[in-house]
Amino acid sequence: ISHAGLPTAVAEGLRREYRAQLRAGQTVHTSLNLALERTAERSLRHSIAINHGSGGAFVALDPSTGAVEAIGSATAAKAAGDLDRAVSIAETSGGTFAPVTALAAMRAGVWSPQETYYDTGKFCLASHNPCYRNAGNAAYGVLTLSHALAVDSGTFFYNLGARLNSGAANGGALQRWARRLGLGSQTGIDLPDETAGPAVSSGRSIPV
Repeated sequence: ISHAGLPTAVAEGLRREYRAQLRAGQTVHTSLNLALERTAERSLRHSIAINHGSGGAFVALDPSTGAVEAIGSATAAKAAGDLDRAVSIAETSGGTFAPVTALAAMRAGVWSPQETYYDTGKFCLASHNPCYRNAGNAAYGVLTLSHALAVDSGTFFYNLGARLNSGAANGGALQRWARRLGLGSQTGIDLPDETAGPAVSSGRSIPV
């Protein structure tokens, strides 16, 4: 399997996955958008370099079909290991978990799109010290749900997470919706060595 624009890791993964099924000369059709793929790879390498990171990964999906339009990972020259971080490393999702928290809050009836929250830049719980803070200590003032998603207000979603939190064995609405959306399970992507992402454990009060 080879293509001038196909990422090396993807080509190698498909080769390993379909080695027994394909013969030389056969054509493999993928959902990848090569222009998007190249842009994402450049952006990731640039981000690693300017932030002095050890590595990173990206996945871009078609929201209508779930088709993978771009996927890849990169590692800084100084970092060890060559695992495909996009499929083989279970990382916490960070701020990208916010839409899951939002959906769970609305479906559980603890928040509506019109309700507002005053973001002071920090969210405090008696069980956690120090307080949770927004990136860069930003404070966004009055926010609706859509505004909180737009500015990536961590404290807004810490607030929702605390409202949804449950100490029950199987968790509450937050854990239930995370499971329904596939978190903690393999996706079934046809690339080898996929690792299921971390599940949202009961008792968590913040987006992960």
